[in-house]
Amino acid sequence: MGQREMFHEHLYRLNLIKPGASASVDMMPSQALKTPQLYLIIASMMLACMAGLMMIAFAKPIAVARGLAEIATMGVFAVTLFNSFGSLFWGYISDKLGRRRTIVLLLALTSVLSLCVNIVPGYLIFVLIACIGFAYGGFLSTFPAFVIASAASLAAIILTLLIKPVKKNISKAKSQGN
Repeated sequence: MGQREMFHEHLYRLNLIKPGASASVDMMPSQALKTPQLYLIIASMMLACMAGLMMIAFAKPIAVARGLAEIATMGVFAVTLFNSFGSLFWGYISDKLGRRRTIVLLLALTSVLSLCVNIVPGYLIFVLIACIGFAYGGFLSTFPAFVIASAASLAAIILTLLIKPVKKNISKAKSQGN
């Protein structure tokens, strides 16, 4: 069995692709590492996650700075609650629009919302923070599916590297009677 077939077998075993399916871009990881698209995906994911994590970290201080200290915890609650709903909603939307279009839409939405943080008055800051959390949830559900669809062999290697040590440790623990 060749390396590509082995990668596809790993994806099939993990229920990430259907039997006989192939990746939309079928290349070896060494080839994927030479493409600028891979680094664009990585940079986009990093920036999107930093924006969401920054909003989670600064939701309470932003509310306190605006004189809303007594209900500042609501900002953190809004981000986390809407983050969960955003994952479900944007996952569904990405199935309809496509992963790439959804990611571009989410990047644009997050950019505009982040710029509005300083101009939104009073309690509307909580609505804005909730919307940013909603988009952040979309990143968390859409980017992994996009990477698997566009670079399946690279995703298979990453998953294999993560799963092999776990299986080895489980087997070791079972043999030791733990």
